[in-house]
Amino acid sequence: MLVYDNLSTGRPGPFCTVGDLLDAPLLNTTMRGFRPDAVVHLAALHFIPDCEREPSRTLRINVEGTQNVLAAATLCETKPNFVFASTAAVYNTSDRVHHEEDRPAPSEIYGITKLFGEQLVQASGLRYSIARLFNVYGPGETNPHLIPVLCEQLRAGADRIQLGNTSTYRSYVYVTDVAEALARMALSPVPARICNVPGPDEWNAADIVNTLARLTGRDITVEVDPARVRASDRPHLRGDFTAAQRLLGWLPAVSLDEGLSRLLAVEPVHSPLEVLHATAAMAAS
Repeated sequence: MLVYDNLSTGRPGPFCTVGDLLDAPLLNTTMRGFRPDAVVHLAALHFIPDCEREPSRTLRINVEGTQNVLAAATLCETKPNFVFASTAAVYNTSDRVHHEEDRPAPSEIYGITKLFGEQLVQASGLRYSIARLFNVYGPGETNPHLIPVLCEQLRAGADRIQLGNTSTYRSYVYVTDVAEALARMALSPVPARICNVPGPDEWNAADIVNTLARLTGRDITVEVDPARVRASDRPHLRGDFTAAQRLLGWLPAVSLDEGLSRLLAVEPVHSPLEVLHATAAMAAS
């Protein structure tokens, strides 16, 4: 395995080559030298407010960067399976469940660049699979989405939580479920498919807050911070996973309770009783 990453949000790990998608010569050399059986393209600028503020940068990273990865893959002697992490943001704004056959109609720059990326993948001549990811959550999140913002404020000891839009419903999918879907795509001999990768249901901010309150034993009050409210935000975003089940044998396996419990185990948010016990233990030592 080889990881190619510019470390703009992460840290170096095993098998990591530091490089940028926009550095085509280095990317080509790295890809040809490694000779991968599969390429999983995850890199993108994807936090919607950042994308809206910097549309030119979003286009360069998400479109030009994707084309560079595809070009590098085609230079390999044995053409690899290509797995592209796309997004549910390619769908139109709708209250109904989205299916892969729906005509794409993105309304934001992020979704537009990802749809462009899908079209580049489909025109590349490579064997490909496209994963339309819904709202992914789990440890190590680097963007201020709902769940990491909630956990960050709770870890800081706040019981009055500042949030933006609280009425929107999203199909949150735990990161290990996403990794499983991508791995099955990379290893499958059957190419050329588009699959939704959503969570098992959809929830709004109140559902997330109530679940975290129950899991941590905290009394949590939500306050809407006007500075965090997005100018436009679709009310629902939920996907059908029948295609992934049929083609990959994949289902979202992690419930919201289990996913948030796993997240709290890695990045704990302590209950008041746990804090009290910890403080007493430190005082006694």
